[in-house]
Amino acid sequence: MEHVKLKVIEDKEEKIQIIKQCDSVFPIRLLERPDSSEIMKKIINYACFYAAFVSEKDPVGYVAFYANDIKKKIAYISNIGVKLEYQHHHVGSLLMKKSLEVAKDRGMLMIRLEVLSTNEKAIAFYKHWGFDFELLEGIDTYYMSRYL
Repeated sequence: MEHVKLKVIEDKEEKIQIIKQCDSVFPIRLLERPDSSEIMKKIINYACFYAAFVSEKDPVGYVAFYANDIKKKIAYISNIGVKLEYQHHHVGSLLMKKSLEVAKDRGMLMIRLEVLSTNEKAIAFYKHWGFDFELLEGIDTYYMSRYL
């Protein structure tokens, strides 16, 4: 999708606004989770955060990930989501590609994420990008990972 631009977001308030605007794409909304304030604090203060825009003020998706575990060299995708009307237009692929590039550039050897076991669209997307099931966390979620 040529008219989609990725932008690194460092401003804390801008991260919050983008998360709010895109939160409805998740089966369990980030802002409605019992631990949302803790997750938000981590994302706002520590995550690499990229947003996809079709216009200056219209975020259509974002990715928040961590690539700072210098001991284990494992990056972790916390959230990646694209508004429904922009899914299947390669926006998620742009965000995933950027995540993998940044993680690799920062010396990470692997990238990991956790996904709801019922989120078949997300699981198919991650498999397309080379992620495999790593650990079964529980009934509700799976860990998936891939080498960089």
